[in-house]
Amino acid sequence: MFYSVPHRGSPLAAIKTPARWHAASRVRRPAVRGVVETCRTLMSVLWLRIVSVDSADAGIGTLRGVSVDHREICKPSSRRCMLYTELTDLIHEALNTCRC
Repeated sequence: MFYSVPHRGSPLAAIKTPARWHAASRVRRPAVRGVVETCRTLMSVLWLRIVSVDSADAGIGTLRGVSVDHREICKPSSRRCMLYTELTDLIHEALNTCRC
């Protein structure tokens, strides 16, 4: 689960390589989900887009935009909030496919 991770860089982060998954022959490809803020974040006196939708796209899995700023992207407002339910759904999915 990626919460507004700038896989392809950001004006405020210098990540140069996108995240990639190289599946081995016997390894299952993990479920990948991401969310990205769609609102600008107030930084001192400027409203900035910290992570763009393009940069947040890891190139695998799903990506959804959420109408919050960068400071609020990983702070679900309740257990009914999509930010929370996406994470718990992903955890349940991983546990159901795990061969432990």
